[in-house]
Amino acid sequence: MYADHKDIQLEHVQVDLALNPNAEQEAGQNNIVRKITLKGDFTEDQHKRLLKVAENCPVHKLLTSNIQIQTELTT
Repeated sequence: MYADHKDIQLEHVQVDLALNPNAEQEAGQNNIVRKITLKGDFTEDQHKRLLKVAENCPVHKLLTSNIQIQTELTT
């Protein structure tokens, strides 16, 4: 959406995620490795800006925040 809005010639986006890829998990701590592949005709500055946009994604912000879950059981 950002690329379209800014007329960045982005042809392909691929995001690969791996949960605890080295099978090393500290107690209560998970590690997600994210690899983003961008293909298209864009400048290095545009490439950096696209990465910054990915870092500001609402899902990314949620996953990198301190999350507490309150559960209520109802009948």
